[in-house]
Amino acid sequence: NMEIGSAFHGNTLEPELFRRDYRIVECDARTSALYKAACKDHPSAQVLTIGEHETVQGMTAGVYHNTKLRELPGSPEVAFFAIDPDTGLSIKCKFDWLTDCAISLDLKKTQDARDFAFSRSIHSYMYHMQDAFYRHVYKCATGEELQEFYFGAVEERPHASNRWRLGPESRKKGDALFREALITLAVCLDRNEFPAYPDDGDDEIEIPAYAFEQEDEMEGEVNFGDTQ
Repeated sequence: NMEIGSAFHGNTLEPELFRRDYRIVECDARTSALYKAACKDHPSAQVLTIGEHETVQGMTAGVYHNTKLRELPGSPEVAFFAIDPDTGLSIKCKFDWLTDCAISLDLKKTQDARDFAFSRSIHSYMYHMQDAFYRHVYKCATGEELQEFYFGAVEERPHASNRWRLGPESRKKGDALFREALITLAVCLDRNEFPAYPDDGDDEIEIPAYAFEQEDEMEGEVNFGDTQ
């Protein structure tokens, strides 16, 4: 969940602030009376159960056990503000981690940090668009190119981690998506119109095609467990 992701970022990047701001409750579930009582006088997003705290600590350890993630000396939570020259929009971003030689590391909580799995996460959550946007803000703010943008993919369990950077084709696609989105936002702001989905057309919907493929595969299987 989002709370675990935020706690993981805080514990890894700013551990002193994490210890100051977060409260750990001696219980196993958020439905417990102890947890609910703690949330009455503390922000619920910063209250963790024992199990959640163990997960956060394990994920942080997963970062420090990975040499590629550990070898980047720099500063956490570095923000940049700029004006986009093409649209005039105010733009900003905050890097999880940035080195003095302009290498960025962005931590991502994931279920599977392997290449074939995390590539799907990049597509699903538009991380390639984030890569392009952060590079653009950095250049607009400093006049220099960001040297590298790494993703630190860290699994909730068993806390394994990987460091990835986008290939050239993915970066090209992300850049096109980001620029299209920025132009669309500028037009919407100028017209004060923010269209959503069209209200005409057919209301019919189907389940995804892969669901039918899975059913066909199951129908072709033979269950030998019921034979006598």
